[in-house]
Amino acid sequence: MAFGSRLGLGAVLVLAVVTAVAPPRAYAQDASRSAAPQADDLSTLITTLNNQDPDNEKQRDEAARRIASRATPEARQAVINSLRDLGNPAAQLSMAKALAEATHPDPQAVDPLFAMMDSQPLADAAAKALANYKDQPGVLTRLINIAQARNRYEWARIPVIRAIGTLVEKRAAEFLIDTTRSRDENQAIINAAADALVTMTGLTENGRDLQRWERWWQANSGKNDNDFRNDILSSRVAAFDQLKARYLALSSEVYALLKDAYVAAPDAQKKEMVLRYLRNTKPEVREVGARLVFEDKIIDARVIPPEVQEELRKMVGDSATNVRLQVAKTLGALNDPAALQPLLSQLAQETDPDVRAAIATALGPIRDLKAVPPLLNVVNDDSFAVARAAADALKELGPKLRDDNPNLASQTAARLNDVLQKTEGKTGAQELRESLVEAMATLRQHDLIRTFQGLLNLNESVRVRRAALKGLGEIGDPKTADMIVPSLTDQQSAIRLEAVLAMGKVASVENADAIANRVDQDPDESVRGEAWKVFQSLLPQMEPPKLQGYADRFSKDPNQRLLILTQLADKQLSQHNVDGLASTRENLGQVSADLKDWKAAAIYYQQALGAHENDTGIVKERLVHNTTEALLKSKQYPEAAKFASDLLKKNNEFQDIVGSSFRDEAERLNKDNDPQSALDVIKQAGTIDPPLAPKFQQQLREVEDAARKQLADKGKSPSSDSTPRSAGSVVPNTTAGAAE
Repeated sequence: MAFGSRLGLGAVLVLAVVTAVAPPRAYAQDASRSAAPQADDLSTLITTLNNQDPDNEKQRDEAARRIASRATPEARQAVINSLRDLGNPAAQLSMAKALAEATHPDPQAVDPLFAMMDSQPLADAAAKALANYKDQPGVLTRLINIAQARNRYEWARIPVIRAIGTLVEKRAAEFLIDTTRSRDENQAIINAAADALVTMTGLTENGRDLQRWERWWQANSGKNDNDFRNDILSSRVAAFDQLKARYLALSSEVYALLKDAYVAAPDAQKKEMVLRYLRNTKPEVREVGARLVFEDKIIDARVIPPEVQEELRKMVGDSATNVRLQVAKTLGALNDPAALQPLLSQLAQETDPDVRAAIATALGPIRDLKAVPPLLNVVNDDSFAVARAAADALKELGPKLRDDNPNLASQTAARLNDVLQKTEGKTGAQELRESLVEAMATLRQHDLIRTFQGLLNLNESVRVRRAALKGLGEIGDPKTADMIVPSLTDQQSAIRLEAVLAMGKVASVENADAIANRVDQDPDESVRGEAWKVFQSLLPQMEPPKLQGYADRFSKDPNQRLLILTQLADKQLSQHNVDGLASTRENLGQVSADLKDWKAAAIYYQQALGAHENDTGIVKERLVHNTTEALLKSKQYPEAAKFASDLLKKNNEFQDIVGSSFRDEAERLNKDNDPQSALDVIKQAGTIDPPLAPKFQQQLREVEDAARKQLADKGKSPSSDSTPRSAGSVVPNTTAGAAE
């Protein structure tokens, strides 16, 4: 692009802003002329291009740009056909303008463009388009021939001279200098040559001063072609960088202005405003519109109107690369199923790798298996970034693919594996390999087991190894457990965690020790937590001796010990192991007591005591004491009194255990500043039949006095559930029938 047009870019963008933020009425007047083509299929674009209505110029230009941006044979043929259509100069003009802006213009268009130089309305556009073929052999020579031909009109020669000025070649400069020297040329031609030299060199200070250009040529004519080109380009780079910085700053300002106007607009007007942005003739404004929709969805979680989504679908094939890129990102954020076909169509013909990657990314969340074959084509893209985006999209599609289309899932796994093997050792392919393995992991293909196993070596990245472990886990074959076990001790906690998760899907009781080691030895809390979940899942497979061993091993964590003992009790119950079950239930009672779950402790102790109904000795005494204590500490006072009564009726030798338990609990409650509960305990002690021994009754009366004094000091009275002392002691003062 000429420096002059770069300098005019600010005015263009300012005008675009004014147009974009114009009132809806102004927009309505211009909508039919500025809107993009209503569909992006090639036949519709060609129809739009061939429409010679003068009011259709903007749509025609956009259609030409879209056709020229495609790399398909059909699109290239459409370009040539339009350039050769002498009956439709409007289409010829639009296509020539499009080729002047194209990133990779079709070389086959060179001859038709030169033919257009014979038409005054088309010559300027054709010359600008030909200037875009800088690397095409013979183009410069043919341009010089036209410029030198004095039998041609000025309207043909002057645009060609300007085009020559965009080609940084010594031969082009020499022609331009010779033209300024010519005494036979008219002033318009000489001025055009001087202007072209300014374009080529960026030396705006030389202007049309022919003496300055002579001095410049004397300083540069001795250079060889390469040195000449490099020196000119170096001087132009600095100027270009300045212009680029100005352009980026201006674009940023335009975005800020348009966004501020959009944010300030009432909600009722936002839809029409963003549609104006999206339909603007300037790509910078269209890009802002797509970006604002993206932000509305991602940041502000707004509901995007259907009309706006439909407009974005039409813009998938926009002529401007930056617009296509932002539209693809926005459609990805919208997760719009209706955008599937436009995205797939554009993916097949998109020439820009960044846009291809964005389209591939947008296809994943739609979760439609129609995208799988096109993505498999792209996963082998020359650009690793594009291939990675395709692999990531296939990863999102993986679960649906394996469930709904097993055959296609198998083909997908094979293709991904093939690309993986081809990228081994290639520079820059690491992230692609990681995405490939992650996609493969979702497919659950047995054929990939050996591939995943081979990826568990330290030469691969953490992400690859994690994905390989996940893949083995997803396949779910118990035979893979031995492949996973070594990763349980990897130095990377992320690897150990993934290995534990994988073992959760394939491990058997034979792997219990390896999992248990992670439970009580791993330094990472998250690994320990997940390992415990996996270990729990293995408990039902274990026999009592192994369960008892693990219960002892995890004795420091009462919660873990409780779960293991519960499983052990279930096993012993099913195997009718009465003695073992009694011991386990006593242990469960003790663990519950450690956890302060006194109600559960009471139940377990009573169950254990039932197995020793006719026994005597220390075991039964311990269970009697623990049961009474658990009932009292769980505030089951009536149940504790009934338990004591039933016990003493059968064997009065437990008087000391029962009496001391009630006394100790009442004293503890007093000490813990809960005198009312102490009185409740003492009251229930009075209901024990046969009664407690006189010494315990006396001790409980003393505790009762202390409890009442504590309540009195607080200005409180005993609850109605406790008998006032004036009406008689909570503990009867009689010892009739009581044993010492």
